[in-house]
Amino acid sequence: MGQLRSFCYLVLLFLLTACGGGSDAGNNDSSKGNSQVPQTAISFAETSIQILVDEIPSVNKISGSSGTGAITFSSSDSSIVEVVNPQTGQIKGVGAGSATITVSKSADAQYQSASASYSVEVNKREQEPLLFDAGHVAKFVSDSNFTNPLNGGSGDGAFVFTSSNTGVATVNSTSGEIQIIGAGQVEISVTKHADLKFKPASASFALSIKKREQTPLKFNYETVNVFVDDSPAINMLIGGSGTGSISYSSSNPDVATINLTSGEVTFVGKGTTTIKATKSADGIYNSAEASYSLTLNKRNQDDIVFEQDSLYIYLDETKTNRYTGGSGEGKVTYSTSNAEVVLTHTFTGLLTPVKAGSATITLTKSGDTLYEPQTAQFTVNVTKKEQEPLSFQSSSLDLLIDTPIQSNPLSGGTGSGTITYHSSDTSVVDVNSKTGKLTLLKDGVATISATKASDALYNESTASYDVDISYILDELSIAISLTNAELTWSKQSQQLEVYRSTDANCDITNYTACDNSQMNIISAQDALPLQDGFINIQRSKDTLEHQSAYIKIAHEDYISNTIHVTPSLPPFKLGNGAQMVSFKGKLWLMGGEYYKGDDTIWQTGIWSSTDGINWQLEVEKAPFQGRAHFELIEFNEQLYLIGGERGVGTSGAKVFESDVWRSDDGVNWTLIQPTPGVYIGKVASAIVFQGKLWLYGDSNSSENSTIYSTEDGLNWTMQNSSAAYTPRSKPTLFVHNDHLWMYGGQVLESNKARAVNEIWSSEDGVNWRLRNAAPNIPNEYAKASKVFNFNGKLWMISGQAYNANDSAVNGSAAYSSDNGIDWTIEASPIISRFNTYLTGAKFADKLWIYSGWQDEYIWHSKDGKDWRTYVELPQLEWSPRQK
Repeated sequence: MGQLRSFCYLVLLFLLTACGGGSDAGNNDSSKGNSQVPQTAISFAETSIQILVDEIPSVNKISGSSGTGAITFSSSDSSIVEVVNPQTGQIKGVGAGSATITVSKSADAQYQSASASYSVEVNKREQEPLLFDAGHVAKFVSDSNFTNPLNGGSGDGAFVFTSSNTGVATVNSTSGEIQIIGAGQVEISVTKHADLKFKPASASFALSIKKREQTPLKFNYETVNVFVDDSPAINMLIGGSGTGSISYSSSNPDVATINLTSGEVTFVGKGTTTIKATKSADGIYNSAEASYSLTLNKRNQDDIVFEQDSLYIYLDETKTNRYTGGSGEGKVTYSTSNAEVVLTHTFTGLLTPVKAGSATITLTKSGDTLYEPQTAQFTVNVTKKEQEPLSFQSSSLDLLIDTPIQSNPLSGGTGSGTITYHSSDTSVVDVNSKTGKLTLLKDGVATISATKASDALYNESTASYDVDISYILDELSIAISLTNAELTWSKQSQQLEVYRSTDANCDITNYTACDNSQMNIISAQDALPLQDGFINIQRSKDTLEHQSAYIKIAHEDYISNTIHVTPSLPPFKLGNGAQMVSFKGKLWLMGGEYYKGDDTIWQTGIWSSTDGINWQLEVEKAPFQGRAHFELIEFNEQLYLIGGERGVGTSGAKVFESDVWRSDDGVNWTLIQPTPGVYIGKVASAIVFQGKLWLYGDSNSSENSTIYSTEDGLNWTMQNSSAAYTPRSKPTLFVHNDHLWMYGGQVLESNKARAVNEIWSSEDGVNWRLRNAAPNIPNEYAKASKVFNFNGKLWMISGQAYNANDSAVNGSAAYSSDNGIDWTIEASPIISRFNTYLTGAKFADKLWIYSGWQDEYIWHSKDGKDWRTYVELPQLEWSPRQK
């Protein structure tokens, strides 16, 4: 582009010159002539370049210059750089080195000559890479000469081969042929020298020279197992290569030694060793090894056998137990497993007992150079001697409770051991462990054993005898009614005689001379009715009366103490308004009031009994305080106390309660509802029917008959606000044939309370219908009654202390019914005195009632019509009978 500009400048200058030569030409001063000026400076695009030999690079362009002078290019050293086109300046690399390329433009008429230059460095080319066929070659020492073909390289430079370790391999410097000298690692290198055009080049490869492995060495046997006293057998060694020597070794010289060169083995002792052979390396072969395991064993001794496998020995003797067998020269020793039982001499085996027991004696014959140790055992049983046999005089005794006990002397036994006695059943008979004295407790059979303990020399000895124990008479009770009495008992040993009279000192040998004397024989039965007119309770309006009577019972060999027949009063005075219930296996009585002078005594105690005879005070002061005429009933396995009248002080003051108390056990009580929303006081009666607890009864002044029920004792619901019957207080309620029944109670008539003698029933507890408007029961009895389902019938116990004119009558009766409507009188009177308020319960297969007098018996009946009270009996004592 610069050349083009210079050319344009020259053309323009030429044109200007031509235009000036016209008419003005003649005016020029020719004497001055033309003077030349410098050209515009010439320059190359690049001031220096690098090229390779034989390379023709692109033209290095020039710029600048002026005029029409010729342009030429030249090289300072054509052996290095040749100008192949002097007009364009095209060059070519010829040889390595540096040269200068110069461009010259000659002068013309106007411009002086001009020049410029740039440097050129010419470099040799890289050769084509040199490569051996294999980068790593592995050979053995004995292999032949070889070459590793070489590829690549350029130019005329010579090849030169070298070895890094001529002790391992040498190489021909020109041919590259390799000769193996010895084992090891070596690097073989080649260099191709440079020439005019190419730089030098090199390559190498790794050469590994190894020795050869020998043919495997091995012994004929990998393991050898022999006895110490065996002759060593030859275990042949085979295999190996080359000229290396063979050496031998033993890993445990205490077992066997070996000749290092010949390999001959010498046995030393028991154990295991490794025998190893090594063939050393030579110029061509590596070393090689082989080994085998050699085990030397001792022989087992012959079995040792004792004369006795189990030896018995008494404490006061010594013994030995001979043996046979064993081998070798080992020492014999003895040991014991239990030195507290028997000692043994270490070397002789002599046994010395210490105490009774068993031990194991071990004989050990130690090993020697040829034999293993050997052991044998036997058992020693050290025993005490047996005592002289113990024996009782009698092998069995038949004994009667509460009578003198026959002795049974013990004899025999040896040594100093103590004697102790034992009963096989201490609920039947107990025995003093030191004296052997018996205590008879109940009927039954037991074995009495005597044991004389062992001592240092004698074993324990025992003897025994059987005792058969029976009662003359057990669980005797007497129950008295208004007309007679009955004896009952649970067990008797044989036929007995029962004597009765009103004479406390009656001699039964002449009993007919006693007042009112009677005698009966009792045998297989368990009850004896006494129809004696003098053994009964007499009816009385205000007091308890009975005639004294006396009983004695005679056995074939024994006679009882005198029994005074006296009816038993309970240990409490509850009075009227008390309540009785059967609950969780007990009979319970609580509450009530009685009069003492001008005072009213309100009862706060809770009593229970498991038999109706013996009573226990469970709670002295109940949390619901002293009260009477409440309802006491079991519901959902809990006991409920509802309402009643509660005493305030002792002057007779009282308040009527409508609260609800509950107990899980009859002892601990909780107030669950202080205000159930229904008036209870002493007018309501409670009963359980169809899964609910119901309340019936209203005050005499009520206009309507109300009915309430509850499922939990806490929440009460009015079921009927105007029942069909006249409002009444304390009706008698009972359940029969899935119906609820109501009898009696008090109603208000002409402003006076009277007992209402009628019977109602209901299927649902809510809707009622009259079933009997006038049952054959005295009207006054309708005020105080209890009805029981008992022995397949309904039983009503009724009575009254006073008639309609408030005259004392003390009437009482037992009625029965099959349907609840029609009632039949079964007995009347049934008890000595009857109060206005009656309580009772069914318990232990009997009916029980408490009439409510402050001093009154508790009555019971087995059939509903014959009522009795128990007599308090003394403990029966038996003495030998005079014959």
